[in-house]
Amino acid sequence: MTQDLVIGSITGYDFEAIRPWVVSLERSGFSGMKAMLCYNIKQPVINELASRGFTIFAFEQNNEGVVYTKPFNIVVERFLHMWLFLQGAREKYNLRYLIAPDVRDVLFQSNPSTWIEQNIGNKKIIAPQESIAYEHENWGKQNLLQSYGGDIYSAFGKNTIINAGTIAGEIDTMVDLFLTVYLASKAGQSINPDQAALNIILNTKVYRDITYFAPANAGWACQLGVTADPVKISGYRPHLTEAEPRFDGNTVRTQSGAAFTLVHQYDRVPTWRDALLKKYGA
Repeated sequence: MTQDLVIGSITGYDFEAIRPWVVSLERSGFSGMKAMLCYNIKQPVINELASRGFTIFAFEQNNEGVVYTKPFNIVVERFLHMWLFLQGAREKYNLRYLIAPDVRDVLFQSNPSTWIEQNIGNKKIIAPQESIAYEHENWGKQNLLQSYGGDIYSAFGKNTIINAGTIAGEIDTMVDLFLTVYLASKAGQSINPDQAALNIILNTKVYRDITYFAPANAGWACQLGVTADPVKISGYRPHLTEAEPRFDGNTVRTQSGAAFTLVHQYDRVPTWRDALLKKYGA
């Protein structure tokens, strides 16, 4: 019998920093395998995750906990390390779908397996869109330019941005994608080239043909840093390609009323953040 995997990557956090992610996943109805790729994590955090059913992927451990002494950039290295660990794990645990969201600023509002089953169709990758093109989003535009230069930006700048922090898909395809993102990131010139690398890769034909570019209105994930941040929304609103998400005091929803499966960057919206943290026990 197959099962799905939710995997996160963390460095330097105590458990309180990741509690909302863990608790919301527990309440979502997800029944598959849970794993955490850990760097520089103290033993009490490891113990707490293990007690909640998480498999820990890590390189070294001493009496203090999990450490990783090599200089690294987690947003890039995580792709290589997930590829390394999942080489054997995908068959050992008979994995089907892989969900690989960020941890610090992501919440689960419903079972991700259910959404994927109902929506992935004949595609292999879920690529959540940010409802705005590169040319209209300041951080993304500069990140793409700094990572890969003007020629690449000219080719991809009008594309709707894909968010790297809420991706999912079929296990074998995702594991290969992780290696490709890592290798492409090593050619990037910015501090955080991973999202730019992912966007370029998924918009090449070999990947584009097997990718579901999920609009926010599909309900997979909302990217609140673009669509709800009160500091930025007035500037971005004229350029949004979809209706903004809404919050009813308990659940973040699409404009049609469907609850998003994943809520990303909820910490950018103070009133929503406070209510959601209270809901998930932080």
